[in-house]
Amino acid sequence: RYHFTEEELNAVLYGALRSSQPTGSLHAISGLRVSPASSGKGSRATSVRVALSLLSPAGLSVMRVAYGDVSHLGVFCTDPIPKGVRFGPFQGKVVNTSEIKTYDDNSLMWEIFEYGRLSHFIDGKGAAGNWMSLVNCARFPDEQNLTAIQCQGEIFYETCKEIFPKQELLVWYGDCYVQFLGIPISLKSMTEGTKPPQHPE
Repeated sequence: RYHFTEEELNAVLYGALRSSQPTGSLHAISGLRVSPASSGKGSRATSVRVALSLLSPAGLSVMRVAYGDVSHLGVFCTDPIPKGVRFGPFQGKVVNTSEIKTYDDNSLMWEIFEYGRLSHFIDGKGAAGNWMSLVNCARFPDEQNLTAIQCQGEIFYETCKEIFPKQELLVWYGDCYVQFLGIPISLKSMTEGTKPPQHPE
C-alpha cells in the first residue's frame, strides 16, 4: 500500500516546492521561479510577442507571458490544432545519469527510458532552434494540452485535446511515463475523477 494523499501527489506533480536557495522563493516543477505571493492559477498579466530566431511550426508563436510578478517565455497557438498532432523530436544534448549533479538546472531535461529503466536525459538548454524547450509544464491536469511521449529513444509532444488560438501549449508526462515514474495507476485514475477498483480484502 502507498501512504500518501492525492493532495500530496498533486503537489509533487503540479505544484510548487520550497526552493533550497536562500532567497526563500518557491520553485515550480516546470523550473520557473514563482513568487510566494502569487497564486497557483495566476492570470496572464501581459502577452508581448518576442522576436526569436526559433524554427517553430506554422500556427505557433513564442511569446512572453507573466504569472503574477514572474515573466517567462511560452509557446502559443495562433491557428487551431486538432487532438493527436505530434511535434518533435525534442532537440538537445544527451546527458548521462552519472553527469547529473544535485543542484544542476534540469528544468529543460526529459528522461529517456530503455527496458523500463532510466537510461539518460535529453537536455534542451542551449539547443539551437529548439522551440519545444520553451513549452512550459502544466501545473494541474485541466490545463494540460500536450503529452510528452517517448518513441524510439526520442521525446515528442502530442496534443491530447484540441488547442485553440491564444492558448498556451502546456505539456506533462504521458501514460507511458506513469509506469516508469512509479505513479500508482489507482491514484492516477483518482486524479481523473474516477474511483480506483475495489479489491476484496
